[in-house]
Formats: sequence, C-alpha cells, structure tokens
Amino acid sequence: MRIGLLAPESNGKSSYLVALYGVLINDRNIDTTYPMHYSVKNDVQKLELNEKFRKLADETKLAVERFPKKTLDGVVEYVFTTTHKSSGLAYDVTIVDFSGELLRGATSDGERDLYNSLQTSLSGCDAFIVLLDSTFVVEGSKYAAMGALSPNDINQMISAATASSRNKEFSNGGVPVAFCVSKFDKLGTLHAGQAEAIATSYKKVSPLFPRFFSESCQNPVMITGTSLGEHIEPGPNGLAGALEPFMIGTPFEFAVFLGAHSAAQHNLEKWKEHSKLYIQAEVNANKMAALGLVRNVALGLVRNIDVWMSTPGIRVGEFPVGYWKRKAREHKAAADAAVNRYHQFRNISRDLSQYVNKSDEFSAYSMYYAGVKQKIKDSINYVDLWPLAPVWIGQKP
Repeated sequence: MRIGLLAPESNGKSSYLVALYGVLINDRNIDTTYPMHYSVKNDVQKLELNEKFRKLADETKLAVERFPKKTLDGVVEYVFTTTHKSSGLAYDVTIVDFSGELLRGATSDGERDLYNSLQTSLSGCDAFIVLLDSTFVVEGSKYAAMGALSPNDINQMISAATASSRNKEFSNGGVPVAFCVSKFDKLGTLHAGQAEAIATSYKKVSPLFPRFFSESCQNPVMITGTSLGEHIEPGPNGLAGALEPFMIGTPFEFAVFLGAHSAAQHNLEKWKEHSKLYIQAEVNANKMAALGLVRNVALGLVRNIDVWMSTPGIRVGEFPVGYWKRKAREHKAAADAAVNRYHQFRNISRDLSQYVNKSDEFSAYSMYYAGVKQKIKDSINYVDLWPLAPVWIGQKP
C-alpha cells in the first residue's frame, strides 16, 4: 500500500512525518490493545527518523534545533512494515514524501526530472494525507488560501492516482483522502474548542476541494485537525512547549483501515472469479476424461487405429485433459489464497476500526464533523465496523 503525503512548502509536512513515526513506533506499538505493529523497513531511515523524533521531543533544545528541516532530497519513500498481530499478516505501507516546492511544478531541467519522478510516485498511491496550514485555511480570503495551499495542484495529483486505482488491491473502492488542518493548536484549545474549530475548517476546506465533498465523489474523504501539541509554539525565549501529538495517527489509520477494507473486497472478488474458473476447468477436465474413455472404447472396436493413434493425447479443440486439470489446480490455489487474504484484511478492518472507536478524542471529532455520510453496504458491513467515522462517502450504496 502507498500513501502520498501532500502539502506545499511550510505546511508542517516534515514535522508531521516525524511525529507520525513517534506515534506509531513509540505509542501504538506499546499499546497491548492495538491490533497492529509497525516498524521502519530501511535501517538508515529508521535511524534518521528516530534521531529527528528524539530532537523534536527534547524540550531543552531551542525550537530551531527541534523541528525537522524541510525535505530537500526530491522524492523520498519511507516504508513501514505493518503487521496484524492476531493473523500475522505483514505488508508494507509506503509513505511518499517530497519537497513541498515541487507540488507547484518545475522550471529547470533538474526540477522537471524531480517533478516527473514525483508524479510517477504519487500516481501509484492508494491513499493521500493532505496537510493544510491552519493559518492559511482559517485566516484570509478564499483566494489567499488558494495561493498559499495550491489546491489545484493537489487536485491534479490525486486525480492522477484516482484514474489508475480501479484494479488496485488497496484502492479498488476509491482512493481515501484525509484532509488535515495542521498546526491545529493555533485555532484555540485543542480539546475544548474542537467543535468550533473543525466546523470552521470544514467550511474553509470544502470550497478549495469541492469535488471531494460532493455526492458524486467516489473517494472516501475525512477532515480533521492535527497538532504537535497545544503549547508547542515557541515562546520569546526560543523554546517550544512539550510534544503532545494530537490526532497525528488518525489520518494514517484512516488510510490503512480503508486500504484493508478495499483489499478484503478485492480478494473476495478474486475468490469468486477463480472459484468459477476452477469449477469450469473441473467440468472441462471431466469432459475430456469422458471423451478419452469413449475414444479408448472406440479404439478397440475399429481396425483402422492409425487415425486414432495419430492424435497426440486426448483433446477437444486445442486443449488436452491434462491442461484442464492443471488449470483447475491453479484456479483452486488462487481462490484459496484470495479467500485467505480476504479474511485477513477483513480482520484488520474490524480490529483497527474497533480500536479507533474506543478513542474519545476521535469520537468527539466524529460527532462534530460536518456532512457525515455513510453509504457503503457490502459483505463486511462498513457502517457497522466504523459507525462514527468522520467520512464523506460518495460511493454508490
């Protein structure tokens, strides 16, 4: 599974990624009730993220030393191995990061190569986390926000991925998009003021990305706020407050949950398809065997057996009985693998949604979300799995 981390420059993308690492590795992994386990696949990236997180959490350092520098290396992919504890199913979740300036396009040949690389990386994504600085979202006019947040460029990037997602395992049901108002602490007290802040954010974000909040939208969409802490802003002495991640993991979990949901449905369809092909191959194999029996009887009844012996194997059309037996085995194996994968991803969806629903913080945001719609009705009952999900669903019921 691939998740694109979208944001123009100076919208808190680098800090969010480091805080997300801290939440997944140092928080979720030690929670015995949490259904998943996360690890960074690349040892060099693991050391890099751990060092950045250690600095971010160090309250004795000046803010300029704590906060990570923006991404300058073009396109960087961080791979998290995601393991479902109860089933043991492990798969990789890749987070695509990039220099925020690239979102707006390229001018030089070198930048153009990086921009093309970015487009290729993002077009293969199964979900997106979009970070929008609260200052630009809430203050100023609609056009001031457009200039600062580049919604048109973000729309184009997501549209490219959506166009190629229909047969992907993790995004067959639509590409999930989590709109996150970063630096949410600037809008007031995180907990006490969240109702007004999320309502204001919705009113500001939805006009910037209207197609994602329409009835015809095929993408599951959520909107929430994220923050590194209520008092994280540096004071006059240059020191920042305590790192207290707020809603940092939820957008990631939203993407992983819906990715697992989509994978379950994708593999259920594969199971149905291969089951039908298996049955048909079995029928054809039996038919070939029956025709072979008739042929052997006929061989004993006719004298001119040269005609029969000149036919290599038992065939009807182009395929002998052995071919259909082999095909039957292949389709049965594929069907068994698909149904097993279906159950595994269905369990991930169920377990992760049950965990998230236990969060009072998440439930509060759910109740205050403007325009909640739940329209998915399918074999794993999405609505029952996540009844309070802050998700705008435009998919057909």
